[in-house]
Amino acid sequence: MAFHRTTTTINDVSTLTPGDHPAFLMAVLDEATPETWTMYQQSPRMWRWHFAVYSSDAALGQEVPELQSTVSSQKFSPPVKNYSASKAYRFVKAILNRDIPRAETVDLDPMMPIPCRVIVSRKDSQGEAIEFANIDDVNHWATGPVSPAFAQYLRQWYDEKTRQTPPPQAPSQLQAFAAPAPAPAQPELPGTGSRAKIETLIPF
Repeated sequence: MAFHRTTTTINDVSTLTPGDHPAFLMAVLDEATPETWTMYQQSPRMWRWHFAVYSSDAALGQEVPELQSTVSSQKFSPPVKNYSASKAYRFVKAILNRDIPRAETVDLDPMMPIPCRVIVSRKDSQGEAIEFANIDDVNHWATGPVSPAFAQYLRQWYDEKTRQTPPPQAPSQLQAFAAPAPAPAQPELPGTGSRAKIETLIPF
């Protein structure tokens, strides 16, 4: 009798060590939030952030990256009073290395692959080791290499990786407004829209 274990994640089985790693944001996709998740109550749809992650700076161009992902709600709001910034806002602020002014829209698509640094952990909420990499945070990477040839390599690598898995429902638009923060008693406005569109093209 043959047994085969299947996986529902796009993430590669990881060899990354916990800590800081060079990475490239490859896509932000719109997916349905599982109804069993706490996030579902405030964000029925979520963003899935896909990263090409390298083991070290020395591995760039020498090794094949890992495809790792993380999710966030479709809220896009800065910190206010006793409320922290939403994860999507925090990621975009770090990637662009600046605040997002009120009512601005940032379109990430033309900038991808976008160099960044990711903070990786390798344990679950119970402290048990896991085979994939958690992307706990994203930081700016001012000197990240994105020559045309390297960017093309990453796009081809990503196309091959994602071709082997069922596609998400639709490429999503990360449309999020840095509008006035809602009053504490009100829910934050979710983003709407087609793949990776946050508002005002910002050249990388």
